[in-house]
Amino acid sequence: MKSKMITLVATIAIAITIAATFGLGQNTASMSADTTVDTAAAIAVEDTDTAETAADEATETDEIAETAADEATETDEIAETAADEDEAADTDEIAADEAANTDEIAAPAATEKAPAAAPVEKAPVAAPAPAAPVTTADKLADAMSKNPDAFGWLTIDNTIINHPLVQGPNNDYYLNRDAAGNASSAGAIALDASLNRNLNNTHNILYGHNQKSNGRGFSELIKFKDANFFNSHTGGTLTTSSGTYRLEIFAVRVVSAAVDPFAWYPKSIDAFEELVDGIADTALFSRPVDLAFGDQILTLVTCSSEFANARTMVHAKMIKIG
Repeated sequence: MKSKMITLVATIAIAITIAATFGLGQNTASMSADTTVDTAAAIAVEDTDTAETAADEATETDEIAETAADEATETDEIAETAADEDEAADTDEIAADEAANTDEIAAPAATEKAPAAAPVEKAPVAAPAPAAPVTTADKLADAMSKNPDAFGWLTIDNTIINHPLVQGPNNDYYLNRDAAGNASSAGAIALDASLNRNLNNTHNILYGHNQKSNGRGFSELIKFKDANFFNSHTGGTLTTSSGTYRLEIFAVRVVSAAVDPFAWYPKSIDAFEELVDGIADTALFSRPVDLAFGDQILTLVTCSSEFANARTMVHAKMIKIG
């Protein structure tokens, strides 16, 4: 800036000298000088403005440079941070790999530890003792506890005939009552009312309904009319509170309910033989059996359909066994 001012003054001096040399008037020279001075002043102002503008631009440039420097610094810091993060990531990966290798190495070691203790064998749990089977004597005792008319129990081998025995005041009483004395159309298996329930009778007679609908009562007596069934069913058991009898079935027959009472209740040898002969003569099926006066016969009676008042009767010899 200072060099520019010196150059300007020198230029003005030269101009004045030239004006004087060519004999210009003092006014002209003076005007030129003034013009020159004004021009120089204008140039000086312009130069000053230019200088200020340049200074401002320089300042802006410096600020931009500083901003760029700051951004560069931030970029460097970001780069350093990223580098640090990458390095940390690499460090983590290395640590993870080392940990994995350590686990792999440790795994076999852990596997090779002392073997697990053998399972302790538990003492076997004792099975509950089976319930004692219910005997015929048990069932008879239960029946007698429920009804004072109960006195015995009858089973026929390989059939559903397995019933308590009762005796009523007459032969109709248990036609419509069960063995407990409750009303029932099925009735019960009842001893003839005229006989002794201690079964010391020569001929003991039991009555029961033929319950075809449910197979209960004495319905299976009907099956004895089949030869194969008769031949394959030969025995049974009758139990009372005073003793047990083995039954040997020897005949089956169908007769009318209207029979001679004398034949039903033999009191003599002749009457007994007549009963035995009558059974043999009218039997559908029979088998040999030794019978003599003093032996006891059991007859099981149920309704049959061959004719009016027909009765199917199965006869057995009673042999006391206990």
